[in-house]
Amino acid sequence: MYERTRRRWLMRAFVAFCLGPTAAVAGFCAVKNWPGRLAAQLERLEAVLGLRVEMDASSEPLPGRIRFDGLTLKDPESGAVVFRTSRIEVRRQTADDDPTASASVLVLSAESAELSCDGLAAAAALADRALRGQLPQPRVRIALGRLRFEADGRSDSFSDVLASIDEQPAGSALRACFRWDQSAEPARVQVTRNRQGSAAAYQVELDTRDAALPCRLLAHAWPAFQPCGDDATFRGCVWTAGGESPAADLAGEFAAIDLGRLASLYSGYRFSGRANMVVRSARLRAGRLEEGVFTLSAGPGLISRDLMEMLVSRLKTPRAAEPVHPGELVSFEQLAFHAVVDRGGLRLHGCCVGPAPGAVLCDHRGPLLLEPVLQPQPLSAVVQVLAPGDETPLPLTRRAQSLARLLPLPDGPRATESLSHQPPENAWR
Repeated sequence: MYERTRRRWLMRAFVAFCLGPTAAVAGFCAVKNWPGRLAAQLERLEAVLGLRVEMDASSEPLPGRIRFDGLTLKDPESGAVVFRTSRIEVRRQTADDDPTASASVLVLSAESAELSCDGLAAAAALADRALRGQLPQPRVRIALGRLRFEADGRSDSFSDVLASIDEQPAGSALRACFRWDQSAEPARVQVTRNRQGSAAAYQVELDTRDAALPCRLLAHAWPAFQPCGDDATFRGCVWTAGGESPAADLAGEFAAIDLGRLASLYSGYRFSGRANMVVRSARLRAGRLEEGVFTLSAGPGLISRDLMEMLVSRLKTPRAAEPVHPGELVSFEQLAFHAVVDRGGLRLHGCCVGPAPGAVLCDHRGPLLLEPVLQPQPLSAVVQVLAPGDETPLPLTRRAQSLARLLPLPDGPRATESLSHQPPENAWR
């Protein structure tokens, strides 16, 4: 082979096997590290999420897998932090339930993340857009090793958080499960947007399993839990449905209810102590309680003497004994009763342990108040006790009107026989 020919072939080999790969790698690195690439990614994410996006860096450790470092999502209007994580990975995979489906599943995973109460409104708006099908990716999976929630200067942590968003024939659903404290089973929540009716409506289902969740956390979704107090917990099931006819069902156990806080919100009496309540069933339709079966136990504590007098005069609870010490507040050891509320009225049965059957309120000596002799008592008497006024059947006060809108509408003296008159067992299920 001539010298000139050999040099020509060597030059070609150098270009093909040395200079070409080097130039390709250099070009690839230049594209990946182009200063405007991160800004372009932020703009695309902001357009999709509707949130302000901030991040420290992004990389592609493996083909089809993107890693975001120092990712923060903020409310575009208030600037409140919605979501923050030090590192999150995004990838696509085929659907487990249908490997042949053309639509892939977007999987997001992170070891830890933070969610702020100040950004809940923006997070709810993003979830609403996802359930309405307004995001380019209809199927999403989220896996977080630990999620910390910050609200009012307090921090709560959830572990093993799994969430998914899927399209269904009847609508779309967001499902999530998480562990709270040392619970053996993860709590589960599902939000469904049902499009089968005349107007789309949301349904929310919560099953805490064996976990007792703080009521202050549940109050962010259901404000009715807020009056229970900051230390109160709930274990059970909740189902709510919106739309033209809003409805709600609840069954479970409340612990450490703040009686003083409840009394300040729903009555004008002074009350103190902590209570536990087992709700066998509570049905609300259009914001009104249709029927409820529950057992409450509390003590020791203090109860207003005026409230005791109203229970005697309006609910016809017989007085068993007079309190020992005079004064506005009366000390008690036990307050326990089983109650059934429906359109027929209120049936109240004393459950205090010990001194006398049918005792509703007891002190260290014995019973103070007994259960009413006449059952059921009219619901107007309940309103008169909690919101006293004049002697009219229903006091004309703002508190009385709000209570009347919450209680069932009476339909006559006949009481519903479908609910048990006997105190239930301690376990709610």
